Amino acid sequence: MNTESKNKRASGAKRRKESAIKKKKVEQFLTEVPKLSVFFRPISASSQNSSENEIACVPLDCTVGEILSTNNDVSLPNSPSSFEQSPDTQELETGHAAHADFSVKPVCSSVDLQITDETSTLTLFSEDPANWDRENENLIEHLILNPPKSNSNLICRSSSSTSSKFGNVDDTEKRESWKNQHQCMKEHEQSTDRRFAVTSLVNRSGTKSRIDAELVKEFLNEREGLAFRGSNQTLGLPQNGNYLGALELLSEYDAFLAKHLQTHGNKGKGKTSYLSANLCEEFVELLAKSVLEFMVAELKQAKYYSTILDSTPDISHVDQLTFVIRYVLEDGTPVERFFGFFPISGHTATEMEKFLLEQLEKHDIKIEDCRGQSYDNASNMSGQYNGLQAKIKKRNPLAEYVPCAGHSLNLIGSSAAEACSASLDFFGFLQSIYNFFAASTHRWAILKKYLKKDLRVPKSLSQTRWSARADACVALKEGYKAFQAALNEIAADRCQPPSARNEASGLASKFDQLEIGVLTVVWSVVMERFNKTNKLLQTVNIDLGTVVDLYTSLTNFVQEVRSNFTKYETEAKLMSTEVYEADKRRKRTRKRHHDEIEN
Repeated sequence: MNTESKNKRASGAKRRKESAIKKKKVEQFLTEVPKLSVFFRPISASSQNSSENEIACVPLDCTVGEILSTNNDVSLPNSPSSFEQSPDTQELETGHAAHADFSVKPVCSSVDLQITDETSTLTLFSEDPANWDRENENLIEHLILNPPKSNSNLICRSSSSTSSKFGNVDDTEKRESWKNQHQCMKEHEQSTDRRFAVTSLVNRSGTKSRIDAELVKEFLNEREGLAFRGSNQTLGLPQNGNYLGALELLSEYDAFLAKHLQTHGNKGKGKTSYLSANLCEEFVELLAKSVLEFMVAELKQAKYYSTILDSTPDISHVDQLTFVIRYVLEDGTPVERFFGFFPISGHTATEMEKFLLEQLEKHDIKIEDCRGQSYDNASNMSGQYNGLQAKIKKRNPLAEYVPCAGHSLNLIGSSAAEACSASLDFFGFLQSIYNFFAASTHRWAILKKYLKKDLRVPKSLSQTRWSARADACVALKEGYKAFQAALNEIAADRCQPPSARNEASGLASKFDQLEIGVLTVVWSVVMERFNKTNKLLQTVNIDLGTVVDLYTSLTNFVQEVRSNFTKYETEAKLMSTEVYEADKRRKRTRKRHHDEIEN
């Protein structure tokens, strides 16, 4: 019963009575509070100019009550009756406020408040709120006595005392007239102060200067790995791809695009929104067509060109032919323009010739203007009599053939390695290490435990670019001891399958062979130089003279490596053992009979 009585709602009469008592208390409280005009002093037209530059001074330790009760120069009346009323104030009090021109001046100016006493003059509060001491108890009193003056500068605040937002300060009539606002805005937009403010805003809007710089960096990193089209086509989801993600970002700064996304976004099939994947692909095709037309126009302006063709199978086992045209711009800069991937089924020189002529005719490019051709060293491309280069040269004798320098270097390196059985065994050992650790995530985790942060993981050997094997060689050289320690742990782990333990034990034992250490050091040095040379040979602005110089430099480097074999052997002994495996074996001796001759 007590609970029910407590929760029972009061009657209407009681609530009205309580409301009346509350309203009466509020009215009584408001009558005791001084009016806002108490804190201002009316200024007449005659004394406005003389008192404009005066600054009121307040004792440092005074309070609001003391200020209101003192009778010095800055004393304030306790009631509106102590004001010296002017005709304007009388008219305002009689209800004609709409036609009154009542101007008041604060006790303290908007500049820094100066505190004066018998000994010193101090500055308490700056005009800039950023410099205020928020723990100062006099700050609230100061704000009550000196409310911020109204500032008509809505766009940017001028630091000059002789200019305002719209023109000069004295031009008050012009600024207050609406018909002249366009002229005032024009003057303001061309002012030095506004340009400085806009420049500062642009500089502070940079990613590095923003408070959310880390968030922007994280957003860009997340978007970097996404495809142009995402896994869904829904606005607002993080997996919608870069296409819709870019539109969402632009809509924050474009009102028209934001309205379009809000009106037509996420409407589903059957609705025209220009946001679907089909339209996205159409945009890509239009952009590709525009780029292709630009390249053809640029090529026709250059006139002379050379062709580059090469093919490779993709993951779907379809042979993709790459078509590239190289020409020189008006400023003398050589460029290589990619014209696309084209699926082909045959690789004969006749089929290649037919494809090349069709592509040139499609873009209205004359074969007579061809001055060079570059292909790999395959017989169907570089054959002297029936190769593609020979057939093109029959049509245009000025189309000189230059074999691909990078492909030639790969052939030289692979042929040199295949001539040495020890090198073949070494590269097979290198691939076995990668296959062993990559076959199990548990083994890979054990290897990562031994590798330091700056060491590389094992790499698979590249089958198409032989010089790219430098990454695998350098990774083995840098993590030689770490690889061996990881293999020894796996070999001693009884939780591993017997086959994995035996394979790990066999691979770990080879790390103790000085032959493996020497081959690791030598091939890492040679392959790293091969890879750097190969990358330089594939640059766009390279010429035949530079190619010859790179070949000569590489040849001299290999000869120098052969001359410094002792240096690399010493480095290999620090990694593995001091003795070659062949020296550890016992020499076989055959028993001789008494009648055998020694020779």
